[in-house]
Amino acid sequence: PEQAQPSQPSPPPEQAQPSQPSPPPASQAPPGEKPEGAPSGPPGGGGGGRGKLIMQLERALAKRKRRRKDRGEKG
Repeated sequence: PEQAQPSQPSPPPEQAQPSQPSPPPASQAPPGEKPEGAPSGPPGGGGGGRGKLIMQLERALAKRKRRRKDRGEKG
């Protein structure tokens, strides 16, 4: 009875497998520099930590630029 046989064994659920282990955020904190005003909680807590990373970088750049301007004005 062919009907009784299971029609093609269902393939393993790919969604159940872990989707690529996320690499450690090496670019989050450059060596020798402590990120100022780092957000509370571990880095990459929410899905898609790239946005936070970019925001952190932009803030750091803005702070540096401001400081440079202040130093320049003060002499």
